[in-house]
Amino acid sequence: MFKTIGLPFSSFDSSKSLNLEDYTFRQPVVRVLFLIFFVTVQLFELRGQDGIGANALLEKQKIAVSTNPNEAIKIGEHLVNGKANADKVQYAKLLMAKAYFYKAEYLTSYRLLSEIPHQEKEATATDIEALFFKAWLLQTCGLKDEADKQIEKIKRVSSLHNKFENDLHLFETFVDKDSIGNAQLISLLSSLNASAKDQSTFIAAAELDLMLGEIYLEASKTDSAFHHLQLALAQCKIDTATNAIRAQALYQLGNYYFINKEHSLSISNLKKAELIATNIGNAALKQKAIELLASNYLAIGDVDAFFAAKQSAQLLANQNEIKYYETINGIHGEIGKHLEQELQITESRYHAFLKWGMVIILIVLLIAIAQEVLFRIRYNPYKYFEQYLQQRDAVSKNAEQLPQKVAAKVLHIPNETEQVIMEKLEQFEQGIGYTSKEMSLSQLAAQLETNTKYLSEIINRNKGKNFNQYINELRIGYVTDLVRNDPAYRQYKVSYLAETAGFSSHSSFATTFKAITGISPNTFVSMLQQEENLAHSNG
Repeated sequence: MFKTIGLPFSSFDSSKSLNLEDYTFRQPVVRVLFLIFFVTVQLFELRGQDGIGANALLEKQKIAVSTNPNEAIKIGEHLVNGKANADKVQYAKLLMAKAYFYKAEYLTSYRLLSEIPHQEKEATATDIEALFFKAWLLQTCGLKDEADKQIEKIKRVSSLHNKFENDLHLFETFVDKDSIGNAQLISLLSSLNASAKDQSTFIAAAELDLMLGEIYLEASKTDSAFHHLQLALAQCKIDTATNAIRAQALYQLGNYYFINKEHSLSISNLKKAELIATNIGNAALKQKAIELLASNYLAIGDVDAFFAAKQSAQLLANQNEIKYYETINGIHGEIGKHLEQELQITESRYHAFLKWGMVIILIVLLIAIAQEVLFRIRYNPYKYFEQYLQQRDAVSKNAEQLPQKVAAKVLHIPNETEQVIMEKLEQFEQGIGYTSKEMSLSQLAAQLETNTKYLSEIINRNKGKNFNQYINELRIGYVTDLVRNDPAYRQYKVSYLAETAGFSSHSSFATTFKAITGISPNTFVSMLQQEENLAHSNG
């Protein structure tokens, strides 16, 4: 944590100052000399804070930005509120903005960046770096057009363009990565890797390896991904409990191990990433880590841990969704404030009140349109349900493609017996017996005239799931078909749908419904109603 740093000459002990009653201080000349000495000490204190002391603090803050963001923020606040000169204050704000970025506090980061003045004719390296980081932040928030404006400002400063050439190339490459593809992106990044590590002004070496590791994972090149993620971790030895880059690297390693089905290693790395995310206050990374932990628990069959992680991740997701909209609205508000100030200047010069009003209306419309577009792109629950329906259709058409689970002990069941039980299961699926609340493995086994061991083994082997999953999926499929095909069911409460499907409680039904389909029952009903309303309006 941040330790109080003494200023130069702070060891001067006023309690041990010379006695003013001493005869020497009765002489005017000595009094003047003492006054000169005292003023000189104070001037050196100011100079130390503004010069060597401030430089040392800035260097410490720069290191702490990714290794301990909270400490970097405290150092920055000390410099901003202290006696450092204007240039150092602006650089301290830039480093604070980066620290808040690592904490996923994007709105605070943006506001700090906006406080750094920018003049194209007399732009400093700090000004340009602030524009770069603002562009990166806006791109991260999905505000590409605003990010492009920051890049255009940088390009207009020809005197500093060459110094930031690598940064421009890296930024533009990442912006276009969806269109150019992972292969070309990896090629470009690899060619820039060595030079960027030496020359980049705002991308740390560990971050470059982290970026390459993420992209290699997306491209399914796991060996290369593992290599670069290990390089990133090797460069994150400082303040490992609060190191933001280390947290990201550990999360990606957890993803790597999950892909390779090494669940114990994946869980270990994800827990470390979650702990660091908690320490630095990065709720977005914490949510991602817990969601991937839930997937690991599901894969190893730890149902209790899975539901606990799912519940925790959902709470974070709800909080982060609210925070996301607050951030977007806040950034738009800051942009609006900036534009309003410019319009006020224009109004005072040209008395263009009408033009001012039209531009403000246009800004409001653009913000509303942008929010609507972002909402549709980022929060479209229908795609999850489409995937669920496609999977159901695929399973019904080709049962051989179902994933197989290998049981610890495989029973030997005669082929004829297995075939008879499978035929009876198909008949069972055509009915609605699975909606009975009393349905159990033993009851179904008795109904199919077999024993529980045979039935459990056959369901595991042929359906790729355990008995509870099998029954729950039949129930959810039944109730979704009812709601889709009969509009009357869309008017019923969720508790009624739960009872109809055979669930003992509302909460159990809602949890199972979302785990299987990806959306809640209420969202599903609302989605169908919106679809019906849209069809009526188009008709």
